[in-house]
Amino acid sequence: MTKVTCLLAGIDEAGRGSVCGDLVIAAAYIYENKIEDLTKIFNEQRLIKDSKKFTGKNPQELRRKSYEFLKHQLAHIIVKKISAQEIDRALRQKSMNLNLLEIKNIVKIVLEKPAKQIYVDIVGTPRSFYKGIKKILEIEKLPAEIELKQIDEKKRTFKGQLTLDNQAVEIIALPKADEKIPIVAAASIIAKHMRDSRLRELEKQYNLKTEALGSGYPHKSDQNLSEFLHTHRKEISQKKYPFIRYEWKWKPLQEILKKTHKNKTLNEHF
Repeated sequence: MTKVTCLLAGIDEAGRGSVCGDLVIAAAYIYENKIEDLTKIFNEQRLIKDSKKFTGKNPQELRRKSYEFLKHQLAHIIVKKISAQEIDRALRQKSMNLNLLEIKNIVKIVLEKPAKQIYVDIVGTPRSFYKGIKKILEIEKLPAEIELKQIDEKKRTFKGQLTLDNQAVEIIALPKADEKIPIVAAASIIAKHMRDSRLRELEKQYNLKTEALGSGYPHKSDQNLSEFLHTHRKEISQKKYPFIRYEWKWKPLQEILKKTHKNKTLNEHF
């Protein structure tokens, strides 16, 4: 574990609810004396804090440009990519689930590159996040300790201290942190851009047309993904594509796997 400096960091993910592709967790680091500059960048450049809200004809290009701009303002970036196969393996284990898998990689990031304070965007409750860290430290047998400092149920905020080798990192976790804290917003943009890039890589690797996998999220507006799932039902039912999350309980996917879709279009499920 490297020496803790005057770094601050934000951590966020992209692809948690996706039916295909990686779950990407990104950490953005910045020196304390640069945090005001980052805030000004978001205000003056009008970069949207939550990268998922980028709109327009080409949101991926907006995310790419934002990423290229932001990376020169940051001290360090860490990206963890969790494949669909790894997610499926985790979901088949009694001791693991998607939340714990995400927390496991967050802890890895914190131990790989500690900082004075690390802000984390979480989905569940602050108490479940705290329990998740404790469980991961136990499962992975890491020589680290997590100390609970505060849980504010009203504000849904967790504050704790992760200690390893006499070095302490303050962790502050809360839902929608990417909408409130600029360094987490930066991490959100990085995670989404890296996930976009990974989906395009998969399309090339498996000789699919560009943007065949769309955003990877199953919603009515993503006609590319809907068309891919409908057109390639046979291959998906045979589990020929390792980038599909076959353990995911989305009804249309499970119907394809069970071959009970009866030629329904996916739009009928929305």
